[in-house]
Amino acid sequence: MHDTLWALGEKACDLFGLTLIEVEVNRGRGRLLVRYFIDREEGVTVEDCTRVSQAVGRFLDAKDPIDGPYTLEVSSPGLERPLRKESDFQLFAGRDVKIKTEIPVEGQTSFSGKLLGITEGSVIVIGEDEREHRIPHRTIKRARLTYREIPIKG
Repeated sequence: MHDTLWALGEKACDLFGLTLIEVEVNRGRGRLLVRYFIDREEGVTVEDCTRVSQAVGRFLDAKDPIDGPYTLEVSSPGLERPLRKESDFQLFAGRDVKIKTEIPVEGQTSFSGKLLGITEGSVIVIGEDEREHRIPHRTIKRARLTYREIPIKG
């Protein structure tokens, strides 16, 4: 089902020059929540979310890939944007990230630190332990930018 939802979301985003960042499906209160995160270089407007929501809604009605009731949401990825594609890891080099892996890498499944980029299929992060970690992209379960507030003195 996730592949179908992804394909329908990409199709809707393509209509409006947007990029599909992530699709989340969660169960709650007896119905599914299907959440699409969209983006573009200059940012996402409320109108963009409305257009994509309407298009995805039509595609979902025609294809009918979801059994039972669901709620559809479309939004921007926000400050703690998910990273998925290899190009995301290059684009956001220099930013703080949090990464979870499917299997242990270097004896751990959770990494936080500064993203340096991606080389030869491995995401490179300088961890909070100040060590360089090379995380094979194929092992990544979830990755997000992290937002750290900087205290203002005075």
